[in-house]
Amino acid sequence: MTDVHPRPDPVRSRPAAPWADPAPLVHAGRDELACERCGARVLVSKNSLRQTCVQWSRQAEARCVEFTTAAAVGRPAALVDGCRSLRDSIEDAVRTGRLAVQDRS
Repeated sequence: MTDVHPRPDPVRSRPAAPWADPAPLVHAGRDELACERCGARVLVSKNSLRQTCVQWSRQAEARCVEFTTAAAVGRPAALVDGCRSLRDSIEDAVRTGRLAVQDRS
């Protein structure tokens, strides 16, 4: 039986989420940093010595060796637990003063 009045797709009929276009929020409290291994550019904030926030773009994921290796075997980016090379780059940036830590306690 064909439905004469198809129901709208609930996902497609929703308005775009405010974070769908991050342009106004992109640099809010974050610094741009490139991975020393692959050059992927991400936005980073170091809120404390223990807490780091990284905002990945699709371009950065596509350039990152660890993300592309996972994608090649069918593992989605959401299941990749970050990138060790980027963590090393962030730690180096903090050590050399290129990335500020908001709260050093």
